[in-house]
Amino acid sequence: MRAHGSFTVASALMSTEMLEQALLYPKQSVELDMTFQNIMSVNVPVYHFKTKSDDAGEIYPYGFATTSGELDGAVEALSGVLQDMLRLAEIEKTSQLLAEEIEKTRRRVNALEYVKIPQMEEAIQYITMKLDENERANTIRLMKVKDMLLKEAIEEKREADERAIEAFGGRTGAPEET
Repeated sequence: MRAHGSFTVASALMSTEMLEQALLYPKQSVELDMTFQNIMSVNVPVYHFKTKSDDAGEIYPYGFATTSGELDGAVEALSGVLQDMLRLAEIEKTSQLLAEEIEKTRRRVNALEYVKIPQMEEAIQYITMKLDENERANTIRLMKVKDMLLKEAIEEKREADERAIEAFGGRTGAPEET
């Protein structure tokens, strides 16, 4: 904000042509380097800038005789704002990328919570019901087989008893009283 105010004052004190002429050819060059940092599995940018020279006087691309002191203050304030602007851009881009990733994750969680998990619970319930039904059918089948074997055993016992009775004289009925 201070840089903008200083430029406004400088442009009021100097002619527009003179101001443009003074700022037309920059003396200092800035090299911007961008690396990435992994935050919560999201690659976010990290900006680093480096000036061609570290001399503080290199930020003024004009001679001091033809310009006002307010312009010097404005250029100095603007050079200080660059680091803050890069930090702001870095934070803004990081926030945007993290917000997008959070939104994707929220959609996935909702899909799991409201679609996949209920489908899987329904499938589990169906499979459990089928297994219970098969178990009951097997139990009934075993009971029927047991009944059939028991009937066969009883029938064989009757036949054996009848053969034994016939073998001992063919008496059937109640024993005689004496």
